[in-house]
Amino acid sequence: MANVIIADDHPLILAGLEAVLSAAGHKIAAQTSSGEAALAVDGGDLFLVDMKMPGGTGLDVLRALRDRQDPRPLVLLTEAIDTASLREALALNINGVVMKASAPAQLLMCLEQVMSGQRWLDPSLMDQAMAARTPAEENILTQLSARDQSIVRLVVSGLRNRDIGERLGMTEGNVKVTLHRIYERLNVANRVELAMLARDAMDAIAAA
Repeated sequence: MANVIIADDHPLILAGLEAVLSAAGHKIAAQTSSGEAALAVDGGDLFLVDMKMPGGTGLDVLRALRDRQDPRPLVLLTEAIDTASLREALALNINGVVMKASAPAQLLMCLEQVMSGQRWLDPSLMDQAMAARTPAEENILTQLSARDQSIVRLVVSGLRNRDIGERLGMTEGNVKVTLHRIYERLNVANRVELAMLARDAMDAIAAA
């Protein structure tokens, strides 16, 4: 379970978040009403921060954490996010983005994945996240070795790690290790994000 620093300038939202997280077994390290106050908190192992606040927005907190190489993950909580802001958040390796309209279960799922080292984006943001990627990111296949490209194409085809290994003469374990290396290189969190990104790149190549 996480020890969460919550930052939101609306007292009712702070109270609601505390109730949801506490009921799920998480601890509350601090409740603050600004990004600056959140950054000043000692302790806590995860930030849950409102996107728009006086005294430091969610992106301001994210920038500050990355600038000072603070390893603690950050989850943005927002009513909406424009493509430019989402692009910057992704470039700064945001750990999670949750829409305020989401069910509490979505928030808890996000925290679980983030605390396990994965990134979580609200499902409603997937198309926008793909649109936010830069041209260099869209041409991902050119960044990979021939073997890695083959693995990615087989992932897009829906094959499991075991089946990919049989096709390419690799063990299932080696396929898994290679995939995680590809995730890190391409800044994606999981198999679904990889497949979506690769499918767009393959379509772009075909249309060129």
